[in-house]
Amino acid sequence: MVFLYVHFLYAGYKSPGYLCSCPDIACKRYIFECGQTTLIIDKLTSWYNLSGGAAATDNSGNVTFQASITLQQAITIFNNSLDVLCGNKQKVDVTFIAVDPSGNQSAPTTASFFTTDITGPVINTIPNVQYRCIAGIRDTLTKWIQNKGGYTASDLCSNSVQWTTFQYAISSGSVVLISGGGNIASGPYPAIPDSICNWVMNINFFVKDECGNQTITPGTTTFTVVDDVAPVFINPPADITVDCDKIPSPPIISAIDYCDRSVSPTLTTVSTRFRSGSVQPL
Repeated sequence: MVFLYVHFLYAGYKSPGYLCSCPDIACKRYIFECGQTTLIIDKLTSWYNLSGGAAATDNSGNVTFQASITLQQAITIFNNSLDVLCGNKQKVDVTFIAVDPSGNQSAPTTASFFTTDITGPVINTIPNVQYRCIAGIRDTLTKWIQNKGGYTASDLCSNSVQWTTFQYAISSGSVVLISGGGNIASGPYPAIPDSICNWVMNINFFVKDECGNQTITPGTTTFTVVDDVAPVFINPPADITVDCDKIPSPPIISAIDYCDRSVSPTLTTVSTRFRSGSVQPL
């Protein structure tokens, strides 16, 4: 949203004397929404022709106003101010004096016609996501954050917006396991917690417009991982056949789990040898 203010400063009490001192109820204040206000130049023209909303009195009963620049110059300055102000804000200053029929002049007074941006970007809504614990899940989480969770944003008063940081909390049930934040583009990013079967991450993304107005995505945005995939052995040994008295020591093997970096294989032995005359294996 954009607010348009008209400032007319107090200029003394000499003839002709100003009666308006901004901010004051006697002064005109215009409020417009950036990007949604039509005929803004017409409104500037009306403001200029009304001498910025000023009022003056003189014993002669007749006062006129003179402006420091022409209307066309005021319009040009107003339009060109887009290049120097943040976002699509615009401004022009015009100095007015009041003159009575005898040529007596008041002290000069400057009025401003400008817009200002105080509203942050507008964000879209996205669905929450859920993933199984499969290969690449850690990279998936990082890329999801770098993609702002799928959010996009726009701003009526800025030509571009900037996504900056994120804040997160990872929980299992009602217990918060870890919380933190980082830069969306460079991190640090949260790590998938080890030895937790099911967990959810709530996250907020921060975006601002060219004037620094900030919007935060809802904290109900979630990234959920369900661990229903068993660990996988790395290079498991092949079956072998040996003599009973030459059974080798079991090999050392390892396993990997995409949601738990600390899994360790456990050795279990089963024998099919029988003692002579026995029905029980050794």
